[in-house]
Amino acid sequence: MSDASHAASIVLKLYELRTEPALRDARAWFAFEFYPASARDVLRTWLGPGHESAPYRMVTTYWDMAASLVVQGAIPADMFNAANTEHIALYSKLRPFLAEVRAKTNYPDYLGSIERVVESLDNAEERIAIFARYVERQRTPMTSRHPRSDRTGEPMLLERRTVSRKTPNDGRLEITKVAAAKCEPLGASFHVELGHDRTPARLGTMQCTCRGADNPHIHYFIESEAFKELVPGDEIELELDASCKTIRVV
Repeated sequence: MSDASHAASIVLKLYELRTEPALRDARAWFAFEFYPASARDVLRTWLGPGHESAPYRMVTTYWDMAASLVVQGAIPADMFNAANTEHIALYSKLRPFLAEVRAKTNYPDYLGSIERVVESLDNAEERIAIFARYVERQRTPMTSRHPRSDRTGEPMLLERRTVSRKTPNDGRLEITKVAAAKCEPLGASFHVELGHDRTPARLGTMQCTCRGADNPHIHYFIESEAFKELVPGDEIELELDASCKTIRVV
């Protein structure tokens, strides 16, 4: 087996490990429920007796272990970073507090492998900033979102989607044909609301033969600059508010 093939097999094994139910649940908790505001929050979660310590330790040790395989040369950094982004999101969430956490625990290389892998990216600061902005939007309470006083009807759940790796690059979020049909009354242009921001958007289609030349079909998507702030792999909900021609990401 070639070195590249061996490294690829390790990456696939890492993927298999993180689909294990307990780790999958822990990752969902870390992504959507854990929003530390200080080093004290991190320390209380990590070292405290509460039920959150286990998922915190599970997620952080998994990604630091995975990153250590890059540091030790078992997986090329380019291959690892092409296949994963979650480690960047984790580092972005914890980086503001790492120096204090390390000092207070006398653990100077805590999450050091993740730090080395992420900071070695050519565009590290740009990538970290994208995830940091996303974390702040997720932290924003639902009650502080854009006012909805001009509604005449109740918003409806359009659908739930998993953000693809392409979406932050091209600003296109693929949706189903059914969801696209529900968006048609919005007209040629509408807005996407993400956090406090409202950004112009449009409904688009693309002819495709990804299922084979004998099976042409159409992909439906919403295109907006706002979607470039999303994180690949995250689960989001799209809420349609036809009364003010808005789709909200919640």
